Amino acid sequence: MCVILKSTPTKYEKMMHELVTPLFELFTMRKDDAASIVIHYKNTNNTSDKKHKFVLRLIDGIWLVDEKCYGFEDEKIWHSDSI
Repeated sequence: MCVILKSTPTKYEKMMHELVTPLFELFTMRKDDAASIVIHYKNTNNTSDKKHKFVLRLIDGIWLVDEKCYGFEDEKIWHSDSI
């Protein structure tokens, strides 16, 4: 599966550089047409560790990002976000 996040500049670009260290990614198929990806990462500048969740839906044969949320590792709640 390939999902393209389009944004200029992408707000996730910093995750590709030295500011954060990915801890792990969790991919879960929730249904045949729905999945979620959660990316946990540790900031190297001593700020709070965060996580991002992307909910994907299969629409007309294409996987699209339907929801985006973020949270902090010490919280159980998700905050609504946008791309």
